[in-house]
Amino acid sequence: MKITIITEFFPSQKSLDIHGGIEARTFAFAQSLAQKHTVVIITSYEKGKPRKQVLNNIFVHRVGPQRVYGRNNAIFPRLLFTFHAFWKALLTKPDIIEGAGFFGYIPAYFASFINRSKRTILIADTVESYVTDVSPVIKFLLSFIERFIFFLTWDAYICISHTVAKKIFQEHKENKKIHIVYCGVDSNLVEKVKTKKTPQKTI
Repeated sequence: MKITIITEFFPSQKSLDIHGGIEARTFAFAQSLAQKHTVVIITSYEKGKPRKQVLNNIFVHRVGPQRVYGRNNAIFPRLLFTFHAFWKALLTKPDIIEGAGFFGYIPAYFASFINRSKRTILIADTVESYVTDVSPVIKFLLSFIERFIFFLTWDAYICISHTVAKKIFQEHKENKKIHIVYCGVDSNLVEKVKTKKTPQKTI
């Protein structure tokens, strides 16, 4: 089976140059799927990373103009990523497309609609919870778009917790399309992390 995942950022090294939770989850998820399936990642063309690569049997395509990682004042680069990701997803013609994160939702939905592929959406949280650096008007607009996307027709909604699911779907336990898949960690990798002990608890 061919599976395409659209996510805004993705690591380029096995040592995991990861910026956030969705990126970490997507890497672990893709790495597991790649053992039995063809997995294609469509992500943004981050500075210092190759345009194309194969990482742990995962085919990674970085699209759009080169950019640096950042959340603040990055609306235009993100919109360009959405546009380029849509066209790239059309060309991959997968059996399943997943939109991972807000800017992966729209290209995943429309590319899957045109290709008649199955489509899934990964929901880590809502805009209201994690967007804090924009004006109230922009936040309201993003929340409206997000709600609209959630209630489009998806073959599966993947939420990282029951708490997230309840924010979006009132009776989520009765909806067979909603799946709770918790985020995990690579225990072998964590055990290799060396830190100095301090009197205060730290993460």
